Amino acid sequence: MVLTELWSCRLAYNLIRLKMLQSGMATARDPRSLSFTTTQQLLGTNWLPGGVTGVCVELAALGQQVPCSERVGQAGRVEPRANKRRPKILALLEEPRSHHKMQRALVW
Repeated sequence: MVLTELWSCRLAYNLIRLKMLQSGMATARDPRSLSFTTTQQLLGTNWLPGGVTGVCVELAALGQQVPCSERVGQAGRVEPRANKRRPKILALLEEPRSHHKMQRALVW
């Protein structure tokens, strides 16, 4: 069952990428600039009704245009990006732990 699930996920991923490639070729855009999530949502909402009622010309045209509506990525961005160094929340202990515990016990 695990192998069946892995293969079905791989098949679904490849079908979504195929749809992105087809949409990119139909609109003369780079398929890597298309949104995977938008294409996945489009196919999830349109495949079942299209399978039940049949695919009309308008639905097919909409299916070619919608994945191209959202552009991802930034022009001129350089990879890998640098990670920001976050400030530490806690102060560092600069003396032996036993000495620090003794001082805390005196304060209490």
